[in-house]
Amino acid sequence: MEDKVYRAWHLAPADLMTVEYRRSPRMPIIEGQTLEMTGSDEPLCGQAGMHASTLLLDALEWIQRGRPNAVCWVDVWGDVDERETRLAGRYRKTVRIIPQHITEREFRLFAADMADRWLRQHSIISRMPPEAWDVVKMTRRHALGEVPISCVKEAIEKLGCPDFPFFKNLRQLQLSDSVVAVMNFLESTYGIQYLLEPPFKTYTEYLLHTPKNYTESEVVRILSQELENRLLAATGQKTQTSSGITHE
Repeated sequence: MEDKVYRAWHLAPADLMTVEYRRSPRMPIIEGQTLEMTGSDEPLCGQAGMHASTLLLDALEWIQRGRPNAVCWVDVWGDVDERETRLAGRYRKTVRIIPQHITEREFRLFAADMADRWLRQHSIISRMPPEAWDVVKMTRRHALGEVPISCVKEAIEKLGCPDFPFFKNLRQLQLSDSVVAVMNFLESTYGIQYLLEPPFKTYTEYLLHTPKNYTESEVVRILSQELENRLLAATGQKTQTSSGITHE
């Protein structure tokens, strides 16, 4: 019987070496090559095996804050221990290492789009300061390589810290590591479920709106799939991840 293979995401250190764990030696992460867990233990999430996650945003919880991170698209199989979106198996093949410049661009554009959605939805309720829109604009321009990160920081300083949590949240967009910036931004966004709603066109529409009451896990899944599809499209891959494929 063939092993079930899970197409998933793995977050690696920027030097593309596995993290030392339980005295396991660090091994190079190479596109197209397969790594095998060492030792006689059974794969167990958080304890033993080659780890990954079927959702990119869940995989990003393993980010090394303060250090550059590399995003990899992988296959995991062999006595897989599956805990919701988290996986641990005997083998992990690196299908694709997302180039750093693509990660940097797409993550920042994603964060800018999320901030833009939030501002548009809430501008019908109360006027958003123009400096907030400038932060989004500069984040996009930095993602596209048009301005340095210092321009994002300057826009944030001009915004200051108005007495509203979301504006403080925008300060996360000035972080130099785009992976950390996105995670910090989403973790601290008030009313994150509204990122899944279309912008309100009128105040009456806002008053009559009935929220869909997404659970936190549903919000993470939907936003994760959007970010995944953007990354894969930028690298020329199919714009859907899947599990249950057959390993050749």
